[in-house]
Amino acid sequence: MRHTYALAAHLARKTGSLEEVATFWKEMSKLCDVALGVLRGLRDRYPYCGTPELYDLTLDYKHAADERFNRVKEELAWATTEIPKGLFPVLN
Repeated sequence: MRHTYALAAHLARKTGSLEEVATFWKEMSKLCDVALGVLRGLRDRYPYCGTPELYDLTLDYKHAADERFNRVKEELAWATTEIPKGLFPVLN
């Protein structure tokens, strides 16, 4: 999970497109969902083997990926928002 998250962060930094950045974080979130689904059953069956901690760590990575995805979506929305006329003074 750590390696995949680090790879997603590295790829997101290297791309120039906000749409691609959003895609990286959306896919990372989906991967975390799959891992959480598997770990959910293992956490209850093997509580003393570190699975609860791994589940919590994966959940943290999911929340971080979701937060980054939401920030990129917000940035995309602001990029298409027109600035209201009269908001800034006219410079001569």
